[in-house]
Amino acid sequence: QRLLFGLGKKVLIANQVGLLADTVFKQGEEYLSTGLVWLGILAYSFQIYFDFSGYSDIAIGLGEIFGFQFLENFDYPYISTSITEFWHRWHISLSTWFQDYVYIPLGGNRVAKKRHILNLLIVWSLTGIWHGAAWNFLIWGLYYGVLLVAEKYLLRDYLTRLPKLLCHFYAIFFILLGWLLFRSAGFTQIITFLKAMFGNAADGLWNHQATYLVLQYRWNFIIALLFSLPIYPTVRRLLTENNTKLSNFILNWGIPSFALAVGYLSVMNLLASTAFPTFSTTAIRDGTYFSDIDSFLSDRLCGRDSMLKNNTKLNLCLGKPNVNNLVVNSDVLLDFHSYLRWDLGYLVKDSANTAKKYKQLQNIIQSYGGYFCYVGVPTQSTYYANHYPDYMADRLWHTTAIRKNFGEAMYDYGIPFINMYGIYNEMGLP
Repeated sequence: QRLLFGLGKKVLIANQVGLLADTVFKQGEEYLSTGLVWLGILAYSFQIYFDFSGYSDIAIGLGEIFGFQFLENFDYPYISTSITEFWHRWHISLSTWFQDYVYIPLGGNRVAKKRHILNLLIVWSLTGIWHGAAWNFLIWGLYYGVLLVAEKYLLRDYLTRLPKLLCHFYAIFFILLGWLLFRSAGFTQIITFLKAMFGNAADGLWNHQATYLVLQYRWNFIIALLFSLPIYPTVRRLLTENNTKLSNFILNWGIPSFALAVGYLSVMNLLASTAFPTFSTTAIRDGTYFSDIDSFLSDRLCGRDSMLKNNTKLNLCLGKPNVNNLVVNSDVLLDFHSYLRWDLGYLVKDSANTAKKYKQLQNIIQSYGGYFCYVGVPTQSTYYANHYPDYMADRLWHTTAIRKNFGEAMYDYGIPFINMYGIYNEMGLP
């Protein structure tokens, strides 16, 4: 059970919220809003927790299979009411190792106050460097060293007098700031995100992209939040104490069945994530490449919204293998070549990668005397206008990026690109 739950943490939770975090941290400064930045940092906090704790659960589960008993490594750290408590609950094996082999040999806390502060800063500097050879990791380590020193010598009495709820908000606030330091690509991004977090964002306090991502990942957030709380051990303890036929049935059959379901979904998700259709001249010419993509998108169990499936069906002229007569819904190709992250495909980096794939496709089609032209039709805007009118009063956030980033990338690769969004606007059509 432990192994299967760990696999589920990694595949079904960490990988999914990680897509949201990647979306935000890849944004240019001009696209950032205050809400978007906080959303991205929250997503990354869940991603890194379920990544690390998932791997730990897998190791503990494997150990149990072979008769080994490993210690707990993550003890629901996000319920902490102080930074000190957080580090008693987070990555316990790492903290224990640094305590035994660095902190205590330096003298621990059995030294003068100044020396003790120095010992803490040395240990946390090394902890930061242990995570990676980059300045942001060193800053992250020193950041926690300073916070722990402050709690021990300045804030401890104040924290004991505050309500637990306020202490919890205090701890979460500084933990999230710490993950910003840990995740950022450099000093520039740290400063940009810090400014945006506290209201100085180029795209205001909230934008359409933040709304879209909330809608797209709302269930992932809810699941991540629930499993970051000690609900499961509490329920298991209550069932054990209850000791009725129903509670025993749930313990002996219900929870194992749930673990098997989690394992099955995790494995299916991993298989779906890796079984990409082969990009080849033959597959392009006979049309199997496009039908394989259609099946690939339809068969994915996790991480795909039903709207996405409905909106990315291929229009393949069946029975007409000649590539000149092949008609394919552009959204599917854009979706597929952007690594199935259609909400990212219009951003600068992914636009260039997608355009490069389209160049390969154009070369194959032209080798058979065909002609390839990309027609950007804003079907997503139509869908959202009909279903989410509250935040579609202006236009969907990525339409500007379609015209600017993706169009420029296609032009750079010499691929004909028709932007129907602009044509619709010029004609006065909705």
